[in-house]
Amino acid sequence: MTDLRYAPPIAPVADVEASRLTPQSVRRACQLLVASTLLGFAGVTGPFELPTFARPWLVLLGALLVVIAMTGVIFWLILKAYRGRNWARWTTLLLLAPSWALGAMEFPGELVQAPVSAVVGVTTSALDIFACWLLFFGAGASSYFRQAERTNVRACER
Repeated sequence: MTDLRYAPPIAPVADVEASRLTPQSVRRACQLLVASTLLGFAGVTGPFELPTFARPWLVLLGALLVVIAMTGVIFWLILKAYRGRNWARWTTLLLLAPSWALGAMEFPGELVQAPVSAVVGVTTSALDIFACWLLFFGAGASSYFRQAERTNVRACER
């Protein structure tokens, strides 16, 4: 028998990379993005006017399909960002930034017409902005760079 006192510790799982924990700030950012998406549905339910030639059921069905598709894309991006994909956090930022600018321009008029919807819009934008801040400047932001470094090392080893 050999003395193994100075041997390195054995990992409890076969793939140490797979057991890597997601940083708390990235987890919190993804939770905030989910919350703002779900809260955004409350702001969408405001009254809207249908054209006279439109069939209400067809417009409702089209709107429902668009909402389901966009929600699916948003949740997919959030999941990819949670799993450490750098492109997903950049895509999320690029999709959210125009809505912040448009929301800021429409806020004064919307506050007069529909104050509840305006408050919901400001709240969802604040949640989105804080979530993006956590993804890009929080303590977990460096985890995206470590993920890229591991990918490059694996590519060089092949």
